[in-house]
Amino acid sequence: MFLFLSSQALQRPTCGRFIPSSRIVGGTEAEVGSWPWQASIQILESHLCGGTLIASRWVLTAAHCFVSLSDPSLFTILLGSYNLSNPGPESVLVNVKQIIMHSNYTALINGTDIALMELESPVNFTQRIQPACLPGSSIVFPPRLGCWVAGWGNIKPNVPLPEPELLQEVLLPLIDRATCEALYSDFKKPGMMTVIKDDMICAGYMEGGKDACQADSGGPLLCPWNGDWVLAGIVSWGDVCAAPKRPGIYIQVSAHTSWILRHAPEVKSSFINALNLTTPSNECSLVAFANIAMLLSLIISIISIIIY
Repeated sequence: MFLFLSSQALQRPTCGRFIPSSRIVGGTEAEVGSWPWQASIQILESHLCGGTLIASRWVLTAAHCFVSLSDPSLFTILLGSYNLSNPGPESVLVNVKQIIMHSNYTALINGTDIALMELESPVNFTQRIQPACLPGSSIVFPPRLGCWVAGWGNIKPNVPLPEPELLQEVLLPLIDRATCEALYSDFKKPGMMTVIKDDMICAGYMEGGKDACQADSGGPLLCPWNGDWVLAGIVSWGDVCAAPKRPGIYIQVSAHTSWILRHAPEVKSSFINALNLTTPSNECSLVAFANIAMLLSLIISIISIIIY
């Protein structure tokens, strides 16, 4: 029995690929091109929030970025940039067609701090502009896993990133929900069951010193998954930036899979599940079939040898 497989059937997801290139509190300058899905959401040509490119015309960010102003005509999105002061010829500035805030969002501490921004026109993918992968609901990132946050936010509380405003990055370990809940127990109000809601995840160091901060809001928390970068969380809230025993709080993207797909169905090819496969609409889903077929072929061959 012979099995012929097309090369397309064995392709990896085209999202979340690290492409080598020729301030976050306590962070360091990122390498040029190291986070090609990083978006700067701007209002009147000034950086407001971070975001993540998840498809050619969709950026995922935090809902709280638009509480005061939500008219899409006021916003632009800068992609492919490393230096905000001098974006360079490989960057693109795109107008926004619509902003979709989660309808259940009311306040940071209540969760659902998530929003989609649709671009007026799709962007072309280049070495500097790529989508991040999205986690399917089956993916669970373990505590202490080292994940990365990148952004152009404050380097200290109320201290903005100085020019030339180079993209900053920081490595943060994930913190389990029970520990995070205990660390924020003083935030609990009468009648509140939990502070850390089901759609929140935490990351940071007990000793503090490294964290996301103001103007990093909406930016990505990226975790490695089988060789790809997956958007595990969205920068949402916290107490004092980088304070001891006050980890950053992020919106868990996998908790909002259905909401994202309902409003932006074309991003489904960016989702991966626990086997590192995208949803069935993507060619990568053929990997599962290919693996099963090869296993069956091997079993049949072994049986044939035993019989004869």
